[in-house]
Amino acid sequence: MRYAETIRELFDCDFVFLATDTMTSRRLFNIVCHQFLIPGIQSGVKVPIADDGRVGPIHIALRPVVPDSGCLSCAGAISQRVLHEEALLDVDLRRQRYVEDSAVSEPSVISLNTLAAGHAVSDYLLYVTGLLEEGTSLGHQLFEPQSRTFGMVGLPKSDECAYCGRHEQSAYGAGDGLALPTRA
Repeated sequence: MRYAETIRELFDCDFVFLATDTMTSRRLFNIVCHQFLIPGIQSGVKVPIADDGRVGPIHIALRPVVPDSGCLSCAGAISQRVLHEEALLDVDLRRQRYVEDSAVSEPSVISLNTLAAGHAVSDYLLYVTGLLEEGTSLGHQLFEPQSRTFGMVGLPKSDECAYCGRHEQSAYGAGDGLALPTRA
């Protein structure tokens, strides 16, 4: 999701779902949502593996990014270090893993992905139909299937943010007035 012609396809969308595995795509999604005021939801699954080979706390994250909310950058969900590594190209393949273990090539996370996708679509439907209960925010949610717990995580917002801030240098609402950081 780093090529300009691919990103431009999103401009005709009323809502965007992001379910990719790279920090680069997460950053571009965040920019598009705020620069072009297109709401969306980023969803993801993580299966951490400890040094001793044990599976750690699996989590499913749903991060709505809507014009009046904070953004993925403010929430710390965009790592500058990982962005730099992904810019080296070969690292992209290693980063597109659900499990942080090079010995595990393709774990089966289909059931976890269906939970994330189903919840994201439900949030979208409640958002666009106005059926969220009064006072309910479409915030960052974290589900931990092993403990069967759901939690709301605040999506912070910084007035100084380059993406969701409302200052003159911010990308917020700038549309085509700012170039996107993509490849030709």
